[in-house]
Amino acid sequence: FYNRLETQVKQTTREWSAAHGHLIDANQTAELLINILDGRVQNYVRSEFKRSPVDHWPSHWHVLYQGLLASAAPAPR
Repeated sequence: FYNRLETQVKQTTREWSAAHGHLIDANQTAELLINILDGRVQNYVRSEFKRSPVDHWPSHWHVLYQGLLASAAPAPR
């Protein structure tokens, strides 16, 4: 499941990068996002299914987006 999801995230990252003219390392970005997803699922299990994996997601995504996508350098033309 995670390998297939990582492949899809890589493809989506490459498409976003090309569409927005930014340089993003799709492999590293996908690996990081999958690790975050895995960690959130593990926290959910460790909490005995009490702490939702989507708790605080909007604010976490904002930080991730700023670090990964918003600050990506424009591709040279």
